[in-house]
Amino acid sequence: MNTRWMYVVLLGAVSCVCAEAAYTPPVVSVPLTTKAPQLDGRLEAAEWARAGVLSDFVLVGGASLPALPTTVYMQYDASNLYVGVFCSDPNPGGLKVEATRRDGAVLQDDCVELFFDTLLQRKDVAHLAVNAANVQFDAWNEDVTQDFKWTSAVQRLPDGWSVEIALPFAQGIGPKVGDTWLMNVGRSAPGLGEKSCWVATTNSFMELDRLGTLIFSGPPFRVSLRGLGDLWLGQNLAQVEVASLTGGSAPLAAKLNARVEGAFPANGSFNAVKIKVSTEPTVWEVPYRVPGDGLSTVIFSVTDEKGTAAWRSAPYPVNIPPLTAALQRLERALSEALVIWSRLEAGEQRESLAASLTEMQTAWEGINARVLAQRQIADRTQYASLLAEVDFLAQAAEALKAQAVAATAAE
Repeated sequence: MNTRWMYVVLLGAVSCVCAEAAYTPPVVSVPLTTKAPQLDGRLEAAEWARAGVLSDFVLVGGASLPALPTTVYMQYDASNLYVGVFCSDPNPGGLKVEATRRDGAVLQDDCVELFFDTLLQRKDVAHLAVNAANVQFDAWNEDVTQDFKWTSAVQRLPDGWSVEIALPFAQGIGPKVGDTWLMNVGRSAPGLGEKSCWVATTNSFMELDRLGTLIFSGPPFRVSLRGLGDLWLGQNLAQVEVASLTGGSAPLAAKLNARVEGAFPANGSFNAVKIKVSTEPTVWEVPYRVPGDGLSTVIFSVTDEKGTAAWRSAPYPVNIPPLTAALQRLERALSEALVIWSRLEAGEQRESLAASLTEMQTAWEGINARVLAQRQIADRTQYASLLAEVDFLAQAAEALKAQAVAATAAE
């Protein structure tokens, strides 16, 4: 058995893990509207057709996507910021709506929560919420005695519920073009135990360091996700709908971007697709590649010709079972068993373990070659089979290591 070769190869096979990428918050451009929506809780297409659309929500904790999608629209006029929210739910009859008074236990119900930091200091937020029975809650940070003037209306639907909200600007003075607020929008669905929101928070909706950016009349693109792709190892393809809100006849130049970040030696991947945006909504495709396993994220964005982000999604989780870590466990156990075996005195124990180590080495070479060849193209079933085989071999290698330790102790 070529023990020196095996030891060197095993050590070289253990890959490095890089630091987690810095958090990048989402962005949405909110257009000025010439006609306010009628606040009846119904998200009429004509009333919200030109509104800005927030990117899809992620679960609090950021490790997966919610089972219940939420769509949020925003627009404004000289007097109000308007928010429309559709909360998908296949069982709307099971919605929890126990709170009946303002500032009661609204946050324990099926509800939508809004957080606004208009001073951009990440110190204080206005916190508003409304449940599926249109009972309101508002607070300034944790102070529930603070009441704001705002209006909401709710509709129960066969496939969920919707809410429309009008938030008057302070002193009747609206924002200037280019002004920004920091914000988050969250949804509680207690029937499934789900809390999801626009930004990728770690523990709660109110994490001020992670608030996203709302740009009033920002770069004039209306963007909405049509498909995230497979969110899987290797090549993926997302679909994004983009339209211009300028009303001009000439298409606008823009870029549709996809950035993958994670614990990869190659430090992720980035792809940009040049697009021409007209007033007619067009669905564009952007490829992206997930180069490694473990937990990574993919962020989509649309930038104008100056590189300014008109819209950016939350970081969507791509959670690939840790095949690399399982291989490292196998390689580590096998190399440690080899080191211990090399210290044994010549005899029956050494020869017996040598045969087992040779057999294990052959199995390791085979699974390592198949992982290298198949990992990037394996579907979920094939990938799970590879992972199960590596886990089995890792347990066998650890058992060999324990035998070598016992043999050394017996000498």
